Amino acid sequence: MSLAAPRLHDTLDRVAFYGCGSTPVRALGGVAWGGLSRFLVGLGLCVVATSCGSESVDDDDGPDEPPELRLRFEPVTLEQQPENLTDFVFLPDGREFLTLSKLGEVTHYRLVESDGSDAAEAGAESAERLGGFELPGVHTETDCGAISLVLDNGFAENGLFYLAKCTSQQASGVYRYQFDADDYASIADSEALIIEASEPASQRAWHNVGSLNMDARGDLWVPFGDKTIERNGQSRNDNLGALLRIVPNRTSAEGGYAPAPDNPFIDDDDASPDVYAYGIRSPWRSILDRRGRPWFGDVGSVLVEEINVVTEPGQNFGWANGEGVCDGDCAGLTDPIAFWDRDPDHDYLVEDPEAPALPVRVAVVGTAYDPGVNDRYAGAMDDQVLFTDACVGFVRAIEFTDHVVSDVPVGHLRTAAAMHQAADGYIYALTFGRCQTDNPIDLDNEGGLFRAVLDTSE
Repeated sequence: MSLAAPRLHDTLDRVAFYGCGSTPVRALGGVAWGGLSRFLVGLGLCVVATSCGSESVDDDDGPDEPPELRLRFEPVTLEQQPENLTDFVFLPDGREFLTLSKLGEVTHYRLVESDGSDAAEAGAESAERLGGFELPGVHTETDCGAISLVLDNGFAENGLFYLAKCTSQQASGVYRYQFDADDYASIADSEALIIEASEPASQRAWHNVGSLNMDARGDLWVPFGDKTIERNGQSRNDNLGALLRIVPNRTSAEGGYAPAPDNPFIDDDDASPDVYAYGIRSPWRSILDRRGRPWFGDVGSVLVEEINVVTEPGQNFGWANGEGVCDGDCAGLTDPIAFWDRDPDHDYLVEDPEAPALPVRVAVVGTAYDPGVNDRYAGAMDDQVLFTDACVGFVRAIEFTDHVVSDVPVGHLRTAAAMHQAADGYIYALTFGRCQTDNPIDLDNEGGLFRAVLDTSE
């Protein structure tokens, strides 16, 4: 993060849900680790097998190398598609899913082939609408609205799921619901507040709650932005500007939660026991990878967009002391693993010929792929996490162990809001359809659902 860089007032932040800045600045960015910025410039190794005499090499020896990872995003038609979709989640059968719109519409769909057959084998071309309901009390001003949803890890038995939404310009939170496909109206009526965070001093409906994730233990991961009040980033005594790990109440109609018992500040009287990591500005999209590590895209103010990975409890990601890779007093701060600025000549844009030269950026973490038994990407997605910029549309795959192993361009998709894997083995991506809530710019789609397929064309 650039501690020496000036911080401009948040009035430059005008990007929907993401709160990104709008001023082009000098080229910064690349892949970062160990407090240093390292740029991937096409380094590669080629091992050539040779033999002596007339012996030949058996081409069948050993496993096949995975193909180059290039993705093509094919549209999947949604029956009666809602506007401004923000998130979706697959139900346990792998074919049915729920979508969420900014205005608070939850819709129940089933994936189908064009001939109406089961989509589990070939991948879906459309989705039929099964029903839906409207959420109560959604505040939809600018970045606010209904933002994300996740199933309880016991959903197959208890039918519980959680949804994040704004309830006012100053407040956003997480609510629990009971799913009932036979009585959609009852779902909204089952609402129970789990957790809320608010900032009375906030004058903008920005930097709210972000993507919800649930781990195998049943802990709920909840990222909250700073609500445009910069001091919240470095404050540990409240839940704003932080990633929380909590245990939601699953039994009481009153809702509520408890902090995860092994959270890093559980015994610190000067810190919130809910906080797992802090120093965060606008973590609109986050995931848990296959190792259980949280990843989040932190949308920048005026300098850079960040992709961050939480590798240990209590980490400080530096906001509002700066953005990007630290170049000042870096004691106790964690750098992003990847970042990019608003320069149209940045490598990430140059490597995607379809990316428009817009002055706005929005960091989005997509998904971590699980090849399982139905790998649609021939091994090329193993250990990869997808990330994108929702405004300019580049899609990249990054592999991170304790350092960045690779970071490569793999495709293009504008206004991506969420990516999830279905039981058919494909990654599906949902697009919001615009980059700014109050000023849609350079748009060529209305949003929708897309299936990521391996592009083997030359």
